Amino acid sequence: MLGSEKLTSQTWGKRVKPQVRQIQQEDGFVGIDDSIAEKPFTDENEIICWHYDHAKGVTVKGINFMSALYEAQGVILPVAFELVAKTETLP
Repeated sequence: MLGSEKLTSQTWGKRVKPQVRQIQQEDGFVGIDDSIAEKPFTDENEIICWHYDHAKGVTVKGINFMSALYEAQGVILPVAFELVAKTETLP
């Protein structure tokens, strides 16, 4: 799967939708989280750059990403993701 097509949030959502429909319930919910995968020794680019880590209270170099998980019937499925690319730099 990882070596086939380009994996985007939209293509992932289409793949996981049948499983979500199987466990879908009225009290199911979507949780959204933003995280940083630290990459302190990797060269900076549009994805690997400096982000403020609210958990640590400092700026760290890494990949900032958002993820959405659907939970129902005790099952948690990843349903969406987005890599955060910075479009502006500090002077």
